[in-house]
Amino acid sequence: MGDWNLFDAICVVGRHCRLEAGMPHTAEDLLEEMDRHGIAEALVLDSLSRELHPADGNARVLEATRLSPRLHPAWAALPPGVAEDQPKPDDLVRRMRQHGVGALFLFTGQYRFNLSDWCLDELLGPLAEARVPAFIVPYEAGATWGGTDQTDWPGVVDLCRRWPTLPVVVSEWRIRRTQRLAYRALDACPNLRIELSGYWLYRGIEYITGRWGAGRLLFGSNWPTFNPGMTLCPLTLADISNEDKRRIAGGNLRELVAWCSPPAGSNTLPLVLEPSGGKQGRRPGEEVDEFGWVSLGPASLAPHPSAGGSAPAADEFVRFGRTGERPSGMRFCDCHGHLGGRFSHYHVPGGDLEATVREMERLGVEKACVFSFAGVTSDEAFGNDIVAEAVRRHPERFVGFTLLNPHRGRDAMRRELERCAKLGLRGIKLIPHYQGYPEHGPLVDVACQWAHDRKQIILNHSWGSPEQMERLATAYPDACFIAGHTTTAYADLMKRHANLFVCSCPLLGPRDCERTVAAIGSDRLLFGSDLQDLPIAWGLGPILFARLPAEEKRLVLGGNLRRLLRRYSLGAGEG
Repeated sequence: MGDWNLFDAICVVGRHCRLEAGMPHTAEDLLEEMDRHGIAEALVLDSLSRELHPADGNARVLEATRLSPRLHPAWAALPPGVAEDQPKPDDLVRRMRQHGVGALFLFTGQYRFNLSDWCLDELLGPLAEARVPAFIVPYEAGATWGGTDQTDWPGVVDLCRRWPTLPVVVSEWRIRRTQRLAYRALDACPNLRIELSGYWLYRGIEYITGRWGAGRLLFGSNWPTFNPGMTLCPLTLADISNEDKRRIAGGNLRELVAWCSPPAGSNTLPLVLEPSGGKQGRRPGEEVDEFGWVSLGPASLAPHPSAGGSAPAADEFVRFGRTGERPSGMRFCDCHGHLGGRFSHYHVPGGDLEATVREMERLGVEKACVFSFAGVTSDEAFGNDIVAEAVRRHPERFVGFTLLNPHRGRDAMRRELERCAKLGLRGIKLIPHYQGYPEHGPLVDVACQWAHDRKQIILNHSWGSPEQMERLATAYPDACFIAGHTTTAYADLMKRHANLFVCSCPLLGPRDCERTVAAIGSDRLLFGSDLQDLPIAWGLGPILFARLPAEEKRLVLGGNLRRLLRRYSLGAGEG
């Protein structure tokens, strides 16, 4: 089963602020991306609405979406009250209906407004009456990791309770440590839904579907900020029913946007605004209002929504990502995983050991290099014991790494390494970035020396500057260094050092996998899921859909790590 009839809830076209040369951004680019991923339709915003002001972007997106009936316009709005900003709320809803605009986005972070009654209720009243879906986007345009956990959940709950007939959708950059608040909000508000592009939580789709039902989730990619495969694969590979997958994939959104099914004809179309404020395309005698709209004859609008097709799958990996049906011989090796998430500072559904082993087997992960959650923010010895127990119970499945905390000092670090070696751990994990120890601090060398002496793999969340990385790779040539998160900063020195590799987590952008492989080579990139922090399928998606030869994908998805494990770590001595 693979025909999910996907309807993407959030895509943005146009020359956005962070657009680099060669990056996809046009409606044509979006359609090509949709074809590759098997996405039938998309709800589309313009970058001007997202970044500058809704007025010009709302007009321009109507032009962009006329390219294909598979593209459906979405608009943004500001709080009412400034006369020249936007039409009055009743008129805004009327225009949305006339133009088949299915949803309204409230970019609270970009435009610096809140969800209070005095700020928004004048706008929300007509929306609630018409049941227009309102997407709340709390982060600023162009946000990087600072966009995490920005949702005002108390404000969302209050808004939902004031307007119980208003469909409300939260669309975060990333929901991580506030998910317990999100759960309470779902408990409190039957009209609340979550768009999935920012919900990067291990087995999160399964958890929400099981507890609140599939009706609370919408598939969305947030293209081109993110790679569509990041959301698509956790859905197509989710451990839920096909019926629930189809609802999340597009059924829920189609129900929400049905409010604006257009009448037989419409008599308004937008004009394009020149930067000077003049109007293009005006005919003699036409009256143009202050928002750049002109009354024309009856117009024929495409039905909303309208399903479309997609191109054939390029290879077996793309087919797996699109359908969720994995060939029996397709197996993966994972260089980056956490254990011990059953009780963590944020919720990890299905975080016990045996459930994790079942999840790995279900998704084809035959072996994973693992370390603890506990050592990242708390007691590393406690966490290392959890990992050692996992290795004892499943030696064929896990390669255990000792997680160290340099704050303990040189002698304590060595004692922990020696203790964990006797427990069967065969690699090292460093994460000074989270522990508050300098990435260039001298005690990093204690771990590197151990790895060099025993030919072990050592993975660090971040190794610091290229100069630091080159010093370590040169000083400890028998250690195998892995940069824990995707970077091309070491591309030049990787040409000189065969003992340096990069983990694939995360490949956020639509072409990040291809760009990384072009910079460092497919033989130096290792698939890493960051399991139980992130969904395994979330990490698989960008690689499965990458525009790379199938043989290069095989290297990244397991071939490279299998080769490294034959050389490092698994044959190491006890120390």
